[in-house]
Amino acid sequence: MKSLLSVLAGVLLAATTASANPLPGIQVVSCFESPPGSDHWDYDFFTCTGDFSANDLHVRLTPVEIAEGTVIVGCGNPVLPGYDCSGDATTATYTFPLKGPFSCVPGIAGAYLEILINTPDEFTRVVESWTLDGVVVANFNTSIACLPIPVEESAWGAVKSMYR
Repeated sequence: MKSLLSVLAGVLLAATTASANPLPGIQVVSCFESPPGSDHWDYDFFTCTGDFSANDLHVRLTPVEIAEGTVIVGCGNPVLPGYDCSGDATTATYTFPLKGPFSCVPGIAGAYLEILINTPDEFTRVVESWTLDGVVVANFNTSIACLPIPVEESAWGAVKSMYR
C-alpha cells in the first residue's frame, strides 16, 4: 500500500510539474486601441518557446486568416541587453539572448514584447517562426487577440446595497 501511494504521489508530482511549464505560443497580457476607434491595436505579450532553444522570433501575419488591410506598423522590446526588434508590414522580428527549453521571452516579469497592428479586428492570426542562429527550429500558428474583459452581471438591488 505504501509503495502504491508513493507511485501515485510521483505521478501527481509529475503532472503538476508538467502543467507548470507554459505552453508554447503568444500570451497577450494587455492590449488597447490607440486612439479608440482608430483600428490601431497595441499588444503587450510574452511568448514561450516550448522544448527547444532559440534566439530569434519572427511573427508573420497569415493573410488568408486576417481582415483585409491588416498590417504590422511597429514592434518593441524590453530595454534589456541583447533584445532588439525590427519589422515591416507583414513581419515583426525579435532577437534576444539564447533561450533554453520551456523558457519564455522576455522571461522577466513585467517586461513584455510589443507589436502594433493596424486592423479592424481585435483578433489576428500569425505564424511564429522560432530560429536559432538563422535556422528554423519550430513554427506555430497562433493568435494575437485582446483578452475579454470580465463583466459581472448584477441586479440593481445588489448595486444599491454597495452604496448603503
